[in-house]
Amino acid sequence: MAMEDQPQGRASDLTALAEAKFGKLSHAEKLLLEKVPSGDFAICGPKRDRADSNPTKEDDDDPRNNPGGPDKWGEARKIRADLVAWLCTDQEAREHVHWRGIQVYGADVTGPVNLSFVNIPFQLALQHCRLKEAINLRWAELSQLDLEGSLVYGILAAGVIVKNDVLLSEGFSAVGEVQLLGAQIGGDLDCSGGAFTNPPRNIAGSGNALHADRIKVKSSIFLRASTVNGEVRLLAAQIGGNLECDAATFTNPLQKDLAGSGTALNASSITVVGSVFLRHGAAVDGKDTPFIARGQVNAIQAEVGGQFDCSGGDFSNSEQAGVENSRKVLWAPRITVKSAVFLEDGFTANGVVDLYGANIGGPFSCRNGNFQNATLNLTNASAGSLTDSGLNNVPAGAVADEGPTIWPQQDKLLLDGFVYGRISSEGGINVKERLKWLGRQTRAPFRRQPYLHLAKVLRESGDSNGARQVLEKMEELRRSGEKPVGGRSSKWLAKIIDLARIRMARLWSLFLKVSIGYGYYPGRAIRLIILLSVVGWIVYGASYDARTMVPTDKDAYKEFKDPKTERQVPPHYPTFSSPVYSLENSLPLVKLGQGDKWQPDPEPDGWSPVLVRWFLRLQILLGWLLATLFVAGVSGVVHKE
Repeated sequence: MAMEDQPQGRASDLTALAEAKFGKLSHAEKLLLEKVPSGDFAICGPKRDRADSNPTKEDDDDPRNNPGGPDKWGEARKIRADLVAWLCTDQEAREHVHWRGIQVYGADVTGPVNLSFVNIPFQLALQHCRLKEAINLRWAELSQLDLEGSLVYGILAAGVIVKNDVLLSEGFSAVGEVQLLGAQIGGDLDCSGGAFTNPPRNIAGSGNALHADRIKVKSSIFLRASTVNGEVRLLAAQIGGNLECDAATFTNPLQKDLAGSGTALNASSITVVGSVFLRHGAAVDGKDTPFIARGQVNAIQAEVGGQFDCSGGDFSNSEQAGVENSRKVLWAPRITVKSAVFLEDGFTANGVVDLYGANIGGPFSCRNGNFQNATLNLTNASAGSLTDSGLNNVPAGAVADEGPTIWPQQDKLLLDGFVYGRISSEGGINVKERLKWLGRQTRAPFRRQPYLHLAKVLRESGDSNGARQVLEKMEELRRSGEKPVGGRSSKWLAKIIDLARIRMARLWSLFLKVSIGYGYYPGRAIRLIILLSVVGWIVYGASYDARTMVPTDKDAYKEFKDPKTERQVPPHYPTFSSPVYSLENSLPLVKLGQGDKWQPDPEPDGWSPVLVRWFLRLQILLGWLLATLFVAGVSGVVHKE
């Protein structure tokens, strides 16, 4: 017998065995038994190109091959599930199965497919088939599982071991739970373009659309352009490649009193060697289709070796008053990402984005991200750099090619403990806008760390003046938020005393800001001393012209006040110099020979000498105070970082 004749003979033998066990066979069953020995597809539905032994994309588009369409397939396309199981378990039947395995296209599989604990050495491919009852593959082993384009009513495959790929893609549709708890997959888990439906209904088994906790996938998990109604559970999963969910829609918003609702994607404690992509993706018409999550996305303590990219993603939940967690949309405290986190390029969040304690090795990028209706928690997080848009100076001649980052509203931005290596900016950091950014934090209690860190970053970038501006603003806000401490025996007296203390504290704070910038601009005190000296120059000059600035010596005083001498003093007596006199009284411990020789008239005739005397006292007091603050500012006594 020629080699090419052997499959036909083997098919005849297999058909005879099947008829002996199952009786009369349908057309689809006979076709399956005919193709199994050669490893070809048993194409049970209409096929446009019969010369091709494999189904094509054109076949997939044929509505007559849609397992979810009207039930017009008829008896000819039915294959009993027991027949499929027999091919996988019966030793004599298995000897007739080609190494490519069982490959069926467009069949109506009736009855439950129960292959639990079975070691299947070949592929099981049921493409564009309809399986009216759940497939049971618990703790089974097989080469590959291919259900592309098929309609199933649940998959029970906890502990299954698949040496190659699991394909639930290209129009695959599941009504009921797809359970892959603890599964081990040697290739990809590909659910691209699949539809998974098992919404929470307070019924046992509802709520988990794709249940794959602790799954181990050697390559990647693909959920690109998939549609899920229910929860995708990947708790503690281990993925050797990427987790890709671009352009997918996950829907499981929180519903009051409905168990199992509220979480769209649970990837807590997941380990991904590659990257996690929850991004927009190109649709058929060329337009970007966003990743959409209607429900909480969990990535608590996840470990990602590459990027965590949510560019263009749309995250929201069903906020309900008094319902815990209804505001959470992206919940990733203590996540570790070795590369970058991208919440950019149209990223939108309507709820809480929590990155508390996140460890990001590269950039944290929010360019053109929208947090208008979000709370962003970056408390104790760290990143290699911070990248956003709209808060930096645009280089001369350049045009901004992206929209600004829309940061959360007042009290919705949490930055205490957030550290970043640098701020990515081609045109320099706009300190004024950065201070507005920090101003979006909660006002009470006031937290210094975000200001101290921004100042550090500015200083390291070469902008020392910008750093001082930030620190000065920090001191101003800190002091303005301070409240008096301590109690009083009388409530009304306590209120009066506390009010007075608050007013004095604010006045002192204002003076420190104006005089030395809370110690960060001690040079201001020198300028104020110069200004004080100039004002005194004018005041004392006018007083001298009015004969109210007089010598301190009695004899010289008499001669100076004598109308006949016209303000003359003895030849040995120093003449009056208003600028020198003013400067001497503005600078403590400086003696220029004017302060002890001249004074406002001690026997005034009118209010002018009295006012000059009070101005002199104020000038001396301010001079001492400004000089002391200058020294304190230079030595760092006033501020402590």
